[in-house]
Amino acid sequence: MNAGGVWPGQWPGLHKESRPSVPRLSTSWNRGKTMQEIEIKLVGTDEAWQALQEALAQMTGGTPSGPGQALRAVYFDTVDGRLAQARSAWRLRWEGQGWVQTLKMQQGAGLLRIEDNVPRDGSAEAVPEPDARVHPAEVQAILAQVLGGQALVPVLTTDILRHSLPLQGPLGQGLRADLDVGTIESGGQAWAVREVEIESCDPGWTAQEAQQRVMAQADEWIRRFGLWRDGRSKAERGERLRRQQRLDRPFEWPRAQEWSLAQVGGQLLTCLDQACDVQAQTAHLGAVAEGLRQVVRVLQRQWQRDERDAPHQYATHGMPAWAQVFQSQSAFIDQALAGSHDRAQAMVRGAALQGAVLQFMKEALVQG
Repeated sequence: MNAGGVWPGQWPGLHKESRPSVPRLSTSWNRGKTMQEIEIKLVGTDEAWQALQEALAQMTGGTPSGPGQALRAVYFDTVDGRLAQARSAWRLRWEGQGWVQTLKMQQGAGLLRIEDNVPRDGSAEAVPEPDARVHPAEVQAILAQVLGGQALVPVLTTDILRHSLPLQGPLGQGLRADLDVGTIESGGQAWAVREVEIESCDPGWTAQEAQQRVMAQADEWIRRFGLWRDGRSKAERGERLRRQQRLDRPFEWPRAQEWSLAQVGGQLLTCLDQACDVQAQTAHLGAVAEGLRQVVRVLQRQWQRDERDAPHQYATHGMPAWAQVFQSQSAFIDQALAGSHDRAQAMVRGAALQGAVLQFMKEALVQG
């Protein structure tokens, strides 16, 4: 609980955009202060947050681990947002005892991000200048490529109170929940933050194992509490504030002929991310329905190819059942938009649908 005796959570819900990724780092970079970050962020209505808080309070005897950690950060980018376009973030954050310079880079279409953390000197009142030289040589080369010689400027700030909880139970073992409450500020605007991040913290897991464990826990909480997955990082939300982009603009589906199962699942989750803002959900329902139809079309092409090449092997994957699920959900949303169903019911189904898509992605990841 915080100083006021309540769990963090009296804030409205949040929001991620699909961006190009930076060049892949070699596996030799993942050592020492550098780590793989695998997490899923969840948000929800006041009712969903109350249910989550009560469950976590029972798990921990009514209190999280300590009074919480105040995290104050400044994010840097070029004026034209080159790091944001590469789905990367470079920040300096005061973590109570000193500054930490962190670079995060998206790796692939899944949940994996590479993160490099370096302590920096300085007082709490003076933000250090970002310095690429403190990162490994390979990271410096990638930064130089992404930045293209452009100067860095501060683009957003965050002021967050975090409570961290090690999770328990068959799904939670090896995972941590970070409850974040605070604000993101950029371009003269502020975005209220209230979210829980489920993160892998078991170094013995492979990246695929960690993604599947995090997905399983997120799936359970989505179904149990009615939470929504929010794939946007704090840096991406700050970038939207800086560019003053409308939050209610529906997701635009990219045209692609050959998606893998993991890629199409990832696109659908990105589409569903847009609907996690409770105040703008109805604006995105049509895009969600179109996304479901996109998944079905890709699966149908996959079946035709795989049933021809290896029908008995592919039959064990259960993908035809997924097409039926997605067709049913898209039809329900279409009917809601036409007035045959309550749109609120469609939103509730959308939250549950995220759990189904997470399960779909787990099976797609197993297939590679």
